[in-house]
Amino acid sequence: MSRIFEQVAWCLVGRATELPRFVIPLGVAALFLAGLGPDHALLAAEPQSEVSAKALMPRIEVAIDEKFSLGQAETALVRGLDILVTVTRLSYTRCPAGAMCVVPDGPNVTYEVHDATTRGFIRRGNNHNPAPSHFPWFVRYVGSDGRTYARFAAHDTVQWCQRVAPESRMMWCWRQTAELSRDASHCTRIADVPERANCVFSVARVTGEPAWCKSAPNIDMCHEMLARELKRPELCGSVTNPRSYCITAAVAAGGEINRCKRISSARGDCYEAAARQAKSLSVCAQLPDPYKRECRDILKGWRISLPDASLPDAIPER
Repeated sequence: MSRIFEQVAWCLVGRATELPRFVIPLGVAALFLAGLGPDHALLAAEPQSEVSAKALMPRIEVAIDEKFSLGQAETALVRGLDILVTVTRLSYTRCPAGAMCVVPDGPNVTYEVHDATTRGFIRRGNNHNPAPSHFPWFVRYVGSDGRTYARFAAHDTVQWCQRVAPESRMMWCWRQTAELSRDASHCTRIADVPERANCVFSVARVTGEPAWCKSAPNIDMCHEMLARELKRPELCGSVTNPRSYCITAAVAAGGEINRCKRISSARGDCYEAAARQAKSLSVCAQLPDPYKRECRDILKGWRISLPDASLPDAIPER
């Protein structure tokens, strides 16, 4: 039954070949797709690669700003950008005269972009949802006959962003270029200090590399945000004193309570943050003595006197 739903859903968006194409109002199509549930959220789900790493064998090699054509399941290597482009779907849809179709008459092309070195999935694109002019996609769809080929153009994202106006779009372009290329050096082109800081943090978050924070306008803030985002209190070691806020925030986000013992002052706040995040006072048991006893005593002392020495699982607000 699940397979039938998938086939019908693809028909609704004009991409199925197994079943006859249905012509239905857009509202009905939306309701049908919504009713398929989270496992079939074709339009909103996080994209995943449909191509195995072993299947990414380039048929041709092209240069930056060069246009090229690919057939079904064919791959191109773009030199200079170190990416692979693969056509995953290539078909042609016809809409009967006078009918209102979900997908207009014409070609349907879906393609994927992968890192040529790691074979890691970068993004999926299609001809019905072109990227905005200020968005620095590495590859842009140009055209297709819907049967034998799809044509693309590989762009140098640096040159692309330099041509973008106004300034607000240019900042967005540089930030996206930095994230997609995983290189925060592009952030230095952003004049606005808060936007440059956000750009550097985005690259550090995407790559999981705290070293990028060294190029941030506020290095401490970058490390604090990264420690909290990645739930890694150990990154607070790069923060100049005091580090207590950084460690407490990272522990509150789900980091290890053991990091609380590195705080010389306000250690109780860190214990409480860990307990509230875990929704249980049993987190104290994860600490070695004497920190385990200290954790229990502090949390007990911050609450109304208990009937016995045990600690409740529920954490009352105070």
